[in-house]
Amino acid sequence: MDHQTFAQLLGNYGEFAGAIAVVVTLAYLGIQIRQNTESLRIASELALSQQSAEFIAHMRAQPDVLKLWDLAVTDPASLSSDDIRQYRWAISELFTIYEGHYHVYKRGFIAEEAWQSKANLMRGMLANPIVAEWWASGLAPFSVEFVRYIESMQSPEGWTYQAVAPAAVPAGRSDSPTGA
Repeated sequence: MDHQTFAQLLGNYGEFAGAIAVVVTLAYLGIQIRQNTESLRIASELALSQQSAEFIAHMRAQPDVLKLWDLAVTDPASLSSDDIRQYRWAISELFTIYEGHYHVYKRGFIAEEAWQSKANLMRGMLANPIVAEWWASGLAPFSVEFVRYIESMQSPEGWTYQAVAPAAVPAGRSDSPTGA
């Protein structure tokens, strides 16, 4: 084998090794991107859960608001105009939070089942006459995409509001974590 043939053979082996290195590098980068995307999804879901928890904590810290919330659902006719205004502000805050969640969901950073629980809550809330009137007024500055999504939703069959105020514990059931 002469020198030129040997050099060409080494060049071919080098190209082959380089091609293998490129494939291995691309596979490694693909795995890293997938892991990074999953990390972003988890971080997004945790951040959005924290945002929802802060809303709940804010509501829980105000017993009069909790009573108002329950009355708005169970007996809306009993509310004064000031009560209705306060309830609408709470609803506006919640829908604003969920609009942010919706946009993150649409970009693929929230799992379908995590988003659907929020969508179901909004569907049920829109069945409330106070919420429906507030939504129809168009006063809240939501994005066109979110408004279209909300308006395309159908009311869930059998959805019922769960009161925030403590209720009697049904017979045979206990609120203790052990069930005792």
